[in-house]
Amino acid sequence: MARQLTAKEAASKGQDTDGVMPVKLNDGIVRYMELDAEKMADFFNKATFDAVWISEAVSHLPDKELFFRNAETLLKSGGKLVVADWFKEEELTEKQMDADIKPIED
Repeated sequence: MARQLTAKEAASKGQDTDGVMPVKLNDGIVRYMELDAEKMADFFNKATFDAVWISEAVSHLPDKELFFRNAETLLKSGGKLVVADWFKEEELTEKQMDADIKPIED
């Protein structure tokens, strides 16, 4: 969805995009990537960014602390870390599990 919205915005400004290459929008450059969150600092080799965004993946990482260390390494001073994820309480009832958690897991 992010790639589609970015492509639409770029097109409205007369830019061509393939959904992979970085796109200049307003004062910034946008690029969406899927990669191993635990190896991202090595992948970018000392590059820094205004923002690091992770969506619904932190709960699945075996080494969460490594991800946060990598994010800190990649962020410029004053940069933003955006985390969107969900976590369940430890002692949910079966009714709560059936209503709220199982539909997400399925």
